[in-house]
Amino acid sequence: MDVLYALKLLEVLSARTDLLWAHYRGLGLQFFTVWSQVAQQGYFFVAFAYDVIEPSNNVFTKRLKKLLRIFKAVFFTSVVVPTAVLVSVNFWALNSLFDPALIDDTHAYEDFVPSWMNHSLHSYVLVFALAELLLSCRTYPGWTALGRLRSTVVVLAYASWVALTVLVGSAWPYPYLRLMSIPQLLAYLVANCGLAAWAYSLGEYINTAVWGRIA
Repeated sequence: MDVLYALKLLEVLSARTDLLWAHYRGLGLQFFTVWSQVAQQGYFFVAFAYDVIEPSNNVFTKRLKKLLRIFKAVFFTSVVVPTAVLVSVNFWALNSLFDPALIDDTHAYEDFVPSWMNHSLHSYVLVFALAELLLSCRTYPGWTALGRLRSTVVVLAYASWVALTVLVGSAWPYPYLRLMSIPQLLAYLVANCGLAAWAYSLGEYINTAVWGRIA
Protein backbone atom coordinates (compact mmCIF):
# COMPACT_ATOMS: atom_id res chain seq x y z
CA MET A 1 0.00 0.00 0.00
CA ASP A 2 2.81 2.43 0.84
CA VAL A 3 4.50 1.78 -2.50
CA LEU A 4 1.24 2.27 -4.44
CA TYR A 5 0.51 5.48 -2.55
CA ALA A 6 4.05 6.78 -3.14
CA LEU A 7 3.65 6.17 -6.87
CA LYS A 8 0.32 7.99 -6.81
CA LEU A 9 1.92 10.88 -4.94
CA LEU A 10 4.60 11.20 -7.60
CA GLU A 11 1.87 11.21 -10.24
CA VAL A 12 -0.01 13.96 -8.40
CA LEU A 13 3.09 16.16 -7.95
CA SER A 14 4.17 15.73 -11.57
CA ALA A 15 0.73 16.76 -12.79
CA ARG A 16 0.09 19.43 -10.16
CA THR A 17 3.36 21.29 -9.69
CA ASP A 18 1.40 24.05 -7.94
CA LEU A 19 0.97 21.70 -4.97
CA LEU A 20 4.70 21.04 -4.85
CA TRP A 21 5.50 24.75 -4.72
CA ALA A 22 2.75 25.40 -2.16
CA HIS A 23 3.96 22.75 0.29
CA TYR A 24 7.66 22.10 -0.39
CA ARG A 25 8.80 24.16 2.61
CA GLY A 26 7.18 21.66 4.95
CA LEU A 27 9.09 18.73 3.39
CA GLY A 28 5.85 16.73 3.48
CA LEU A 29 5.94 16.72 7.29
CA GLN A 30 3.04 19.17 7.56
CA PHE A 31 0.78 16.17 6.94
CA PHE A 32 0.34 14.12 10.10
CA THR A 33 -0.28 10.95 8.08
CA VAL A 34 3.38 11.14 7.03
CA TRP A 35 4.45 11.25 10.69
CA SER A 36 2.39 8.16 11.43
CA GLN A 37 3.70 6.29 8.39
CA VAL A 38 7.33 7.12 9.16
CA ALA A 39 6.86 6.14 12.82
CA GLN A 40 5.25 2.82 11.97
CA GLN A 41 7.67 1.86 9.21
CA GLY A 42 10.61 2.87 11.40
CA TYR A 43 9.29 0.78 14.27
CA PHE A 44 8.87 -2.34 12.16
CA PHE A 45 12.36 -1.87 10.71
CA VAL A 46 13.83 -1.71 14.22
CA ALA A 47 11.73 -4.70 15.29
CA PHE A 48 13.03 -6.67 12.31
CA ALA A 49 16.63 -5.71 13.14
CA TYR A 50 16.09 -6.82 16.75
CA ASP A 51 14.76 -10.20 15.63
CA VAL A 52 17.55 -10.93 13.14
CA ILE A 53 20.39 -10.08 15.50
CA GLU A 54 21.46 -13.40 16.96
CA PRO A 55 21.85 -13.68 20.76
CA SER A 56 25.53 -13.54 21.65
CA ASN A 57 27.91 -13.25 24.57
CA ASN A 58 29.52 -10.33 22.81
CA VAL A 59 29.21 -7.21 24.98
CA PHE A 60 28.37 -4.93 22.03
CA THR A 61 25.66 -7.27 20.74
CA LYS A 62 24.11 -7.61 24.19
CA ARG A 63 24.06 -3.84 24.66
CA LEU A 64 22.63 -3.28 21.18
CA LYS A 65 19.84 -5.82 21.73
CA LYS A 66 18.99 -4.19 25.06
CA LEU A 67 18.86 -0.70 23.54
CA LEU A 68 16.70 -1.90 20.66
CA ARG A 69 14.33 -3.64 23.06
CA ILE A 70 13.92 -0.49 25.16
CA PHE A 71 13.52 1.69 22.07
CA LYS A 72 10.89 -0.65 20.63
CA ALA A 73 8.83 -0.58 23.80
CA VAL A 74 8.99 3.19 24.32
CA PHE A 75 8.57 4.17 20.68
CA PHE A 76 5.69 1.81 19.97
CA THR A 77 3.70 2.69 23.08
CA SER A 78 4.31 6.44 23.04
CA VAL A 79 4.48 7.22 19.32
CA VAL A 80 3.25 4.45 17.00
CA VAL A 81 -0.06 3.67 18.71
CA PRO A 82 -1.04 7.30 19.49
CA THR A 83 -0.20 8.60 16.00
CA ALA A 84 -2.14 5.73 14.40
CA VAL A 85 -5.19 6.55 16.53
CA LEU A 86 -4.90 10.26 15.76
CA VAL A 87 -4.69 9.68 12.01
CA SER A 88 -7.66 7.31 11.86
CA VAL A 89 -9.91 9.22 14.25
CA ASN A 90 -9.24 12.60 12.64
CA PHE A 91 -9.62 11.22 9.12
CA TRP A 92 -12.96 9.54 9.72
CA ALA A 93 -14.32 12.30 11.95
CA LEU A 94 -13.39 15.11 9.58
CA ASN A 95 -14.65 13.27 6.51
CA SER A 96 -17.94 12.61 8.30
CA LEU A 97 -18.43 16.17 9.57
CA PHE A 98 -16.85 18.45 6.97
CA ASP A 99 -17.39 19.19 3.33
CA PRO A 100 -14.61 17.49 1.29
CA ALA A 101 -13.47 20.91 0.07
CA LEU A 102 -12.50 21.82 3.65
CA ILE A 103 -10.12 18.87 3.74
CA ASP A 104 -8.76 19.05 0.18
CA ASP A 105 -9.68 22.14 -1.83
CA THR A 106 -7.18 21.26 -4.57
CA HIS A 107 -9.18 18.17 -5.66
CA ALA A 108 -5.89 16.28 -5.98
CA TYR A 109 -7.15 13.25 -4.06
CA GLU A 110 -10.45 13.31 -5.89
CA ASP A 111 -8.77 13.48 -9.31
CA PHE A 112 -5.82 11.13 -8.83
CA VAL A 113 -6.16 8.91 -5.75
CA PRO A 114 -8.87 6.21 -5.67
CA SER A 115 -11.19 6.46 -2.68
CA TRP A 116 -10.31 2.96 -1.47
CA MET A 117 -6.60 3.81 -1.43
CA ASN A 118 -7.12 7.05 0.47
CA HIS A 119 -9.33 5.37 3.06
CA SER A 120 -6.99 2.40 3.41
CA LEU A 121 -3.95 4.59 3.95
CA HIS A 122 -5.62 6.39 6.85
CA SER A 123 -7.08 3.24 8.39
CA TYR A 124 -4.61 0.39 8.13
CA VAL A 125 -2.01 2.21 10.27
CA LEU A 126 -4.39 1.68 13.19
CA VAL A 127 -5.14 -1.91 12.15
CA PHE A 128 -1.43 -2.77 12.08
CA ALA A 129 -0.80 -1.05 15.42
CA LEU A 130 -3.65 -2.96 17.07
CA ALA A 131 -2.47 -6.22 15.49
CA GLU A 132 1.00 -5.66 16.93
CA LEU A 133 -0.53 -5.03 20.35
CA LEU A 134 -2.48 -8.28 20.18
CA LEU A 135 0.35 -10.42 18.81
CA SER A 136 3.33 -9.14 20.80
CA CYS A 137 3.67 -8.57 24.53
CA ARG A 138 5.50 -5.49 25.76
CA THR A 139 6.22 -3.89 29.11
CA TYR A 140 4.55 -0.54 29.69
CA PRO A 141 6.43 1.72 32.12
CA GLY A 142 4.98 1.96 35.61
CA TRP A 143 4.58 5.74 35.38
CA THR A 144 1.70 6.15 32.91
CA ALA A 145 1.92 9.95 33.01
CA LEU A 146 5.37 9.82 31.37
CA GLY A 147 4.02 7.83 28.43
CA ARG A 148 1.11 10.22 28.02
CA LEU A 149 3.54 13.14 28.11
CA ARG A 150 5.65 11.61 25.33
CA SER A 151 2.55 11.11 23.19
CA THR A 152 1.50 14.72 23.78
CA VAL A 153 4.97 15.99 22.86
CA VAL A 154 4.62 14.33 19.44
CA VAL A 155 1.42 16.31 18.77
CA LEU A 156 3.03 19.53 19.98
CA ALA A 157 6.06 18.89 17.76
CA TYR A 158 3.79 18.42 14.75
CA ALA A 159 1.81 21.57 15.56
CA SER A 160 5.04 23.54 15.94
CA TRP A 161 6.28 22.31 12.56
CA VAL A 162 3.02 23.29 10.84
CA ALA A 163 3.12 26.73 12.45
CA LEU A 164 6.74 27.21 11.40
CA THR A 165 6.11 26.20 7.78
CA VAL A 166 3.09 28.51 7.55
CA LEU A 167 5.13 31.40 8.97
CA VAL A 168 7.79 30.93 6.29
CA GLY A 169 5.22 30.94 3.50
CA SER A 170 3.97 27.39 3.13
CA ALA A 171 0.27 26.69 2.57
CA TRP A 172 -1.83 25.28 5.39
CA PRO A 173 -1.89 21.47 5.07
CA TYR A 174 -5.68 21.39 5.38
CA PRO A 175 -8.10 24.19 4.37
CA TYR A 176 -10.21 23.94 7.54
CA LEU A 177 -7.18 24.96 9.61
CA ARG A 178 -6.89 28.17 7.61
CA LEU A 179 -10.48 29.06 8.47
CA MET A 180 -10.06 28.59 12.24
CA SER A 181 -9.43 31.44 14.63
CA ILE A 182 -6.50 31.31 17.05
CA PRO A 183 -8.72 30.15 19.98
CA GLN A 184 -10.25 27.45 17.77
CA LEU A 185 -6.80 26.26 16.67
CA LEU A 186 -5.67 26.09 20.29
CA ALA A 187 -8.80 24.16 21.26
CA TYR A 188 -8.22 21.74 18.39
CA LEU A 189 -4.61 21.29 19.50
CA VAL A 190 -5.64 20.61 23.11
CA ALA A 191 -8.26 18.10 21.93
CA ASN A 192 -5.67 16.21 19.89
CA CYS A 193 -3.20 16.26 22.78
CA GLY A 194 -5.93 14.73 24.94
CA LEU A 195 -6.66 12.14 22.25
CA ALA A 196 -2.98 11.22 22.06
CA ALA A 197 -2.79 10.77 25.84
CA TRP A 198 -5.97 8.67 25.78
CA ALA A 199 -4.57 6.56 22.92
CA TYR A 200 -1.50 5.78 25.03
CA SER A 201 -3.75 4.61 27.86
CA LEU A 202 -5.84 2.60 25.40
CA GLY A 203 -2.75 0.77 24.21
CA GLU A 204 -1.74 0.07 27.80
CA TYR A 205 -5.23 -1.23 28.60
CA ILE A 206 -5.29 -3.57 25.59
CA ASN A 207 -1.78 -4.84 26.35
CA THR A 208 -2.71 -5.55 29.98
CA ALA A 209 -6.02 -7.17 29.04
CA VAL A 210 -4.34 -9.54 26.57
CA TRP A 211 -1.02 -10.24 28.25
CA GLY A 212 -1.58 -9.31 31.89
CA ARG A 213 0.35 -6.85 33.97
CA ILE A 214 4.11 -7.30 33.32
CA ALA A 215 6.34 -6.38 36.22
